[in-house]
Amino acid sequence: MRSDLARRFAYTLGNNIRNLFFSVGGWPSISHMTRSERYMIPHHWWAMKRFVYSIAQGLAVSTTLQKDPSLSQANILYSYWLTTAALAIALAKRFGHPGLGVSRAHRFELYTDVANKRYQPLQAEIVNILDWIAPISDNGCDYLHTVYPAHQAKISTCRLGVVGPGKPTVLPSEKSLRIVTCSRLVPLKQIHLLVAALKHCIFPVFWTHLGGGPEERAIRQQAASLPAHVTWEVTGTIQNKQVLQYYEEQPVDLFVNVSQIEGAPVSVMEAMSYSIPVYATAVGATKELVNEGNGRLLSPKSPRSS
Repeated sequence: MRSDLARRFAYTLGNNIRNLFFSVGGWPSISHMTRSERYMIPHHWWAMKRFVYSIAQGLAVSTTLQKDPSLSQANILYSYWLTTAALAIALAKRFGHPGLGVSRAHRFELYTDVANKRYQPLQAEIVNILDWIAPISDNGCDYLHTVYPAHQAKISTCRLGVVGPGKPTVLPSEKSLRIVTCSRLVPLKQIHLLVAALKHCIFPVFWTHLGGGPEERAIRQQAASLPAHVTWEVTGTIQNKQVLQYYEEQPVDLFVNVSQIEGAPVSVMEAMSYSIPVYATAVGATKELVNEGNGRLLSPKSPRSS
């Protein structure tokens, strides 16, 4: 898609209203699809907001797929996420686009959990129209098979992967245990649990966290009370190429992921591509990556940290 089209899909209220009124086939589609979402929208204002946003953005991209000469006869329309772009493909196909509609599916865009405001607008419509849905894990595939049993034939696992050397590039040091974590510092990643565990270590440890985020200050404050034989560093926000460069240049004995929720974590795959053993919570599709041959699975029901 041409880069100049990006301005049309800016996430602004004005653009969303324009898309609703002027996109190809807009109002008929909204009327039809609202009926399929009536169980959710009237009862939750946040669901209505998400629904309108998805429709507006989906219609805008769909119109481009139909009108742009370079896209209107494309053989395959592919979305990396089962969200707005997948909806745009579904709308374009409904309006006659000849291409095959394909979408991957990860984690956050799969599961509906009203209690935690997790709602995926028009997911049933998308799954019904697209030709192939490709979750990145068996966990996601099983979920979609359960929710949409009539469409099992076109839902199948298609895993992600990473490119790495397949072997350690730097041999671990025997002076201390070198542990690495890599994530955004947000509550769901539960890095505070690792810091709490490090307080009980009685041998030398060097811990590096690759990444930053809203909880960075709190994690630094918590880590400041670690015993003297536990040294640490928090890099703050860095690019992916810097993460891989760290694995290339620094010895790492163990990668740890204590996340509360995961899909198929790329951070774990990247560490494993450098032959780094992994300890990770058994959530999401992590158990499809980690086993006794390359690490250990940890209980997701972690004890409270002190």
